[in-house]
Amino acid sequence: MAVVHGFRRFSIVRCSKTQELVFRGQMGMHVHSNPAPSAVCRNPGSVGMWMTPAAVARNAALTREEREHPEYETPRFDCSCGFYGYRTYNAASADSWGGFRDFLAHVTCMGEVVLHEEGFRTKRYQIDYILRPPSMEEELSIWTLADSPGYYTPSERLPVGQALAQVLDKLAVPMWEKEDPRGCAICQSVNGWHKPEDVVEKVG
Repeated sequence: MAVVHGFRRFSIVRCSKTQELVFRGQMGMHVHSNPAPSAVCRNPGSVGMWMTPAAVARNAALTREEREHPEYETPRFDCSCGFYGYRTYNAASADSWGGFRDFLAHVTCMGEVVLHEEGFRTKRYQIDYILRPPSMEEELSIWTLADSPGYYTPSERLPVGQALAQVLDKLAVPMWEKEDPRGCAICQSVNGWHKPEDVVEKVG
C-alpha cells in the first residue's frame, strides 16, 4: 500500500479551553495530539481546494441531499472535507492564509486520502517533524480565540523558539532543518534538497 506524505501548514495560538499553546490548522482545528483525530466534514457538499475538475463537476450534478454524507466517508472525492496538505515545499510556502505566522511540518497521511496535483486531503495525519524556521529569536504574536464574539485576538508575544518548544514538547515532535538527513529522503529529493544517494551516504 502506498504511503502519502507531504507538508502541512500550522500557526501557533493559545487554546481558550486548555490555555495551552497549540498548533492551529488551516480550517481552525487545534492540534492537541499526534497523530491527529479523524477529520469531520463541517460543510457537506462544499467546493474548495484540492478538488479536481471531475470532482467539481460531480458535486454540481448532485442534489443537496446527495451531497450530505456520513462522517466515515470523510474525505470524499466530491466534497472539500478532510485535512489539507501540500505535495511540495514550494506549494506550501507560496500559499498564505489567515494573517497568522505559519510553520511547515512534514506529515504522513493516515486512512483515506484524496490526491490532487498540488496537494491532498486526508482523514488523519501524523506530524513527523517541523521544519526549522529561519529565525528562532523573532517575536511571535500569539492569538487567543475569544469566547465572545468568537474570533481570534492577539494576546501576547513570545520568541518563536520558546513558543515552538512548548508545542513540540507536548506533541513529541522533533524540529529539523529541511536538508537534515534524518528527514524524508523522498521529499528531500523531490524538492531538490538532496539526491537519494546523498541521504543514504550521510546516514549510512
